Amino acid sequence: MNPGRFFPLVNMRDALDYNRALAFPIRFVHMLLAPILACMTRARIGPNVWLYRCTIVIVLLLVASLFDSMLDGGHGIRGLGGDVRRELEAWQQFGGITSIVVIALVVWKMDPLGSQRIWPIVVAPVFASLLCMIVKITVGRTRPKHGDASLILGPFGSQPVEAGGDLKLVHSWELWEKGHSELWSFPSSHTASAAAIALVLAAFYPRLRPIAWGLVAIVGFGRIATGAHFATDVVGGAVVGLLAGMLAMRLQTQFRQTNQAISL
Repeated sequence: MNPGRFFPLVNMRDALDYNRALAFPIRFVHMLLAPILACMTRARIGPNVWLYRCTIVIVLLLVASLFDSMLDGGHGIRGLGGDVRRELEAWQQFGGITSIVVIALVVWKMDPLGSQRIWPIVVAPVFASLLCMIVKITVGRTRPKHGDASLILGPFGSQPVEAGGDLKLVHSWELWEKGHSELWSFPSSHTASAAAIALVLAAFYPRLRPIAWGLVAIVGFGRIATGAHFATDVVGGAVVGLLAGMLAMRLQTQFRQTNQAISL
């Protein structure tokens, strides 16, 4: 494949080269957003469709926000323990590194088209994680255990978190500081990764749709039940994951079309 003709890579290269006087972190964010914006442009989805989808997301977030105050204090579902809690914690890793590797290996061995389908299965949750990290840093929402569902600090606000037995003021962008993830509640990256890989699996294997989306529901419920996230975090994570999954599928389509054009 000729990278010069693969439009997401071209956009990433242009974004990285754009205005070199800017600080590298700003240029790096431009580079991450470039392929996403490029794919949205190529998708040619009408404004009415986007308005409809955005309305659904807003309604879901509003409904989920009604349950957020129930989780203040980070207790999750009280009385949840033993095997039930351990099972929920284990299934929350659907979309994690190990599950991605296992799913990719199964697809590669069992599907004649496995070699073509592996990379979107791997790339979709990676995109979801990157998008979540950008949003987490930007929003800076504290975890439920801090006791305030409305506490959103943004990138410039700080919150005292426990690090090494001491309390320390930390910003959401201080990745090198212990406890920075305490300000990374929104969106849920676990849910995002699960939704991203579920969308790809559902697209390739329609008969797996109930299982794939059922696992996403288990992941989201588990994050809430164990007190790791608010309900709105889970909804936000699912939205990010769907966007990442669509992006991965769009890139695969573009990749295939580019290869076909080159082979002609």
